[in-house]
Amino acid sequence: MRRNDRKLLRFHRRALGPGEAEVIGGVPVTTIPRTLADLAADEERLLAVYALDSAIRGGLCTTDDVSVVLTNWRPAKSAIRVRLRLQESDGLAESPLETAGRLALRDAGLPLPTAQFQVWEQDGTLVARLDAAYPEQKIGIEFDGASVHDQVPALFRDRHRQNALGRLGWHVLRFTWWDVMRNPAAFVDAIHRTLADR
Repeated sequence: MRRNDRKLLRFHRRALGPGEAEVIGGVPVTTIPRTLADLAADEERLLAVYALDSAIRGGLCTTDDVSVVLTNWRPAKSAIRVRLRLQESDGLAESPLETAGRLALRDAGLPLPTAQFQVWEQDGTLVARLDAAYPEQKIGIEFDGASVHDQVPALFRDRHRQNALGRLGWHVLRFTWWDVMRNPAAFVDAIHRTLADR
């Protein structure tokens, strides 16, 4: 099969530095930091930043590991793009939707919420781990992906948890993929208005 026939594949070329390739199961591949650097240089923003978030959260590498890859890169434009994506990642997002929400807030100039924030009862019982939160204002943000939150047990758990948070004075905003990706201005505005009200 010729390259032109592989419609689902995209090819990129960039020279490999020392130690940037390894063999896994008999197949030569680039290392995780090198692969992430290539993704961050060549792929669209959300995919690139979420790949970084996911790998860093999973302990597969650090931002420093990816930065080391850039030391010998030419052209400099690619390295600048990767460094920007590294700055935009937090290594805490647990879904592309969480990453997309953070990027929308960042682009709008709003303060970024604390990711994976835990709310506790006074007796030490965990009430909830919110996808994101503004703790001082007691504003929680939940990003509801259809694959999880459309299931009946998750719906019951979400309602119970939201009621418990409300009892503790928390205001929880819930958003779907549609909210964040199709209407980011309304998503940002909802958070901006809630921050202003609290």
